[in-house]
Amino acid sequence: MSMKVEEVGSPAGEEIAALNKACQAFVEKGDLKSAFAEAEAFSKRFPVFAHAYSLQGRFAGEMGEFDTAAFHMRQSIAIRPIFSSLAELARVLGKQGKLEDSLILSRFLLKNRKEASSDQEAMGSIQDLLVTLTRLQKGAEMVQVADAAIADYGGATVFHYQAILGLMLTKAFQPAMRRLESVEPHLNPADPMSAKFAQLKQILRGNLNA
Repeated sequence: MSMKVEEVGSPAGEEIAALNKACQAFVEKGDLKSAFAEAEAFSKRFPVFAHAYSLQGRFAGEMGEFDTAAFHMRQSIAIRPIFSSLAELARVLGKQGKLEDSLILSRFLLKNRKEASSDQEAMGSIQDLLVTLTRLQKGAEMVQVADAAIADYGGATVFHYQAILGLMLTKAFQPAMRRLESVEPHLNPADPMSAKFAQLKQILRGNLNA
């Protein structure tokens, strides 16, 4: 997969920096509407500059305006289809309830996770995929995806949690309990996920004793 597309008529570096600074100032004040307007005005000056559309998509999504967010993310992707924009669109599609569309795009990103700008970005996209798979009750695929993430990025508790949840969705309760018990000794009590693991254990016990 190639995501490298040259942008024509791009603004100068200092103009981009000024845009980012202005938008961030509005975000810090909690004024997402003004941050959106700042990016929108910039995109009118530079109509083929992907980053301005990406910002509009991000701010619209944070305001809960998911149709608008999806529209602007698609504009950004049409100009410059980078991993982060595709991941944001997948996330927005999920929030729109377009789970199958989100799933298709998220699966594509999983296969091309080496294109992410960082491990953190790739892991975020995988977490979004796992959320979509959970909502679609695709337990077996959840286990596969979580295990692939653990192999690539280490044993983040969220991936172990999703793998166990996937086993539970397939009614593989004994394997799920064994996996949970193997993870438990390594959990940090301060980790917010610890409480969720405890809840899973209670549910598993109930199913195993039924």
